[in-house]
Amino acid sequence: MNEIEKVLDVEKFLDQFEVSNSTLRQVKNSLIQVFILAKNSKLIEDEFVLILKTEKVKKVRELTTNLISRTKLIYFKELT
Repeated sequence: MNEIEKVLDVEKFLDQFEVSNSTLRQVKNSLIQVFILAKNSKLIEDEFVLILKTEKVKKVRELTTNLISRTKLIYFKELT
């Protein structure tokens, strides 16, 4: 199986929504559900590399709304 590395600019993605904090939380939850569905469908690997707003690099297997709030970029691998 081949892997293609992809990146999601979380800050840019979330900045396009001019909504309340509660609605923004729903957007983050929906984003998490998309990643879970993609993992369960074997479309992407089950590990993410996060570049946090503090410039730290963090590897995780599960995303949370708190993590997404602190993240600048999410790197993930698409399975082909």
